[in-house]
Amino acid sequence: MTRLMKVELVELNGNKVIDKKVASTTPVFGTQANHATGVVFTFTSLLFLSGYVLQQQTVHNIQAVIKIPTETSASSPSSPTIAAAPAIGKTFGSPPGSKGHVAYKDYVAQNHPAGGWNKVAYVQLVRKHLHVCNALMVFAELEKQKSPAARALLYPKSWDDDAKLYHSGQTDTTIRLLKKAAQKFGVRLVPIEPMGRLSADDLSEIYPVAGLFSLTAYDRIIYLEPSGLLLGPRRLDGLLTTSSQSSILSLSGPTTNDVSPLLLMKPNHETFKDILKKLNNGYTNGQILSGLESRAVNETTLEGNLVIDTADLKSKVKNIDLENFWDSTSYVHVSDHKLPGPEYSIPRELYWQQRPQMAPAGLIWDDIYERYRQLRMDVCGLDLEPVSPAYAGRFRTSGEEGGELKI
Repeated sequence: MTRLMKVELVELNGNKVIDKKVASTTPVFGTQANHATGVVFTFTSLLFLSGYVLQQQTVHNIQAVIKIPTETSASSPSSPTIAAAPAIGKTFGSPPGSKGHVAYKDYVAQNHPAGGWNKVAYVQLVRKHLHVCNALMVFAELEKQKSPAARALLYPKSWDDDAKLYHSGQTDTTIRLLKKAAQKFGVRLVPIEPMGRLSADDLSEIYPVAGLFSLTAYDRIIYLEPSGLLLGPRRLDGLLTTSSQSSILSLSGPTTNDVSPLLLMKPNHETFKDILKKLNNGYTNGQILSGLESRAVNETTLEGNLVIDTADLKSKVKNIDLENFWDSTSYVHVSDHKLPGPEYSIPRELYWQQRPQMAPAGLIWDDIYERYRQLRMDVCGLDLEPVSPAYAGRFRTSGEEGGELKI
């Protein structure tokens, strides 16, 4: 179809104006117009359909992620159903399947420290180069178990000065491990000055645990005495959420009346000032801690072996839950008073003299030392230290009696 156009040629003031009818080939509504409309409609329909499909896929993916509960799977608030979570090995509270069991992730989600997780911390105080690796082993387990608490490592400031003055195998290893603690495990490094009795032979008096009350950047801290294996930090995370007005809680196991190698502490300026006065007046670290200590948290309030000393596997084994030892124990303090420590390659004769003879305590004791050796290699890349012949010989001549020997 064509449109007629009128074009005529007239004279107007000497100018020609065209005004006459001619045939125009400009297409209007007709066959070609209908074809263009069909093309537009087709593409519009395809775009709509593709958009609809993408929308349905997105909705399906969102539903799969949030897993909208149905009425049949909903559980009552009084008896929550905890879905199986293979990544959660340890539990807080009773064993899985028992009355009162709460999965760790759910407990932590509902129970926060008053100031948040950045205001509570696991703190390691190392006084010997030998124990730096043990601190990393603790932090490695915290990282593995995804503990939300902060981490701090205190060590003598003189080590930094030594590293600047000279190089040695021991110093270089310590600096390497300190850097690894900060970079891989997010540990805050805190070099400290001596504050205790400087004339004391025991480093625990020169760098006393009581000095940790100065860490007022944290509302609450957990201190683990080296050497040891951290097995279940999740129950300890739960302790960091509890409310207590005590300055220090000795988290004792079922076997000992001594100050525990696992302490829950509440740093405070006034408490620290009082500690400084006592240190200046000749008080020992043990005397200060005993004066502050509260035993409000122990095995009567928490199930399982919260903390176990390896020496108790021989002398007080009846009080220990051996059947569920690895699942119920939070911290194993490796301290057999006639042995140099788990960092050393102990002569077999000496090892068997101190090993518990009754099963399964003896097998657990073996496993503790083997786990320590393997973890020391895996985390720090360190083999066991050799024991001097003179050290081992003193036990052979003295028999089974005698006290701990300093190396």
